Amino acid sequence: GSTSMTCSIGLTEIDPLAGSELLLSQAMEASHAVAGDGGNRYLVYQPEAVGEGEGGSDAGWVKRISNALKNEGLRLVYQPIANLDGSDTELQDVLVQMQTGEKQIIPAAEFLPYAERHGLMTAIDKWVIAHVLPVLAAEAKKGARTRFLVRISRQSLIDAKMLAWIKAVLAKLPNMAPGSLVFQVPEAYLDKHLKETKLFIDTMQKARCAIAIVQFGRGRNSLGVLDHLKPNFIKLDDELVRDMHTEHVKRESVTTLVSKAKSQQIETIVQRVESADTIAILWQMGVQYIQGNYLQEPGTIVAAPTRRAMDHV
Repeated sequence: GSTSMTCSIGLTEIDPLAGSELLLSQAMEASHAVAGDGGNRYLVYQPEAVGEGEGGSDAGWVKRISNALKNEGLRLVYQPIANLDGSDTELQDVLVQMQTGEKQIIPAAEFLPYAERHGLMTAIDKWVIAHVLPVLAAEAKKGARTRFLVRISRQSLIDAKMLAWIKAVLAKLPNMAPGSLVFQVPEAYLDKHLKETKLFIDTMQKARCAIAIVQFGRGRNSLGVLDHLKPNFIKLDDELVRDMHTEHVKRESVTTLVSKAKSQQIETIVQRVESADTIAILWQMGVQYIQGNYLQEPGTIVAAPTRRAMDHV
């Protein structure tokens, strides 16, 4: 007997900002819809229209993020990092937020997971770097010794083109003070991407940038990481520091990490510091920098750290 065949084709419009995984899933969704409807035709994927107040779906979020990237719908905020050792270097943690037409602010934690899932993180990282560099230049002009800590996503870290892009951007800024741009690399990246992480760190340090290994201290061999990679900073994992003033085991492990870092001229940052007790302990341990909403909340302008941190020491 003869076999009859049908063909179901799903198409999707290519958005240069969307990742290949998202485009494939859209095309597959369209082809499944055709097959379920009898097949033998093609269908172009139609992303659902996303209004304000909805957009909980992945496609909705991708649309919002893509629009924000194209239409300056993102903004940077800066959280000052207080210095416990009295030097005049200022650190600022750079965070990205999305703002909607209604002036509603969406924090990074809400939209970045969708960006990660659908290949939009490199575009966001580029936007952040391109927008933070003029701010950095303006601070340097004022004579401020400000260093900006910028996050780098896993997607950007393993993308050789992104590394070349950052190098090209930095090459246009010959007067940038060494170490004024600090890339934050999570320790967890080392488990799956050791080669790429090492290449990124080496390349950025040669390009006069600094490196902070963040969420640090919970890896299998955190002390070994300091020997192997020679970062400029470590930022301790929140879990290590939480309840440290009552939990002696945590305090001992933090002391070990801080003193090992110090012996290699690596400075330590502790974030989410929320009590005077913790500040006093961290100061005694020799931690150089602390941050947290208790000390100072992030703001849209670069502000000097308040004296509140030092008042507790």
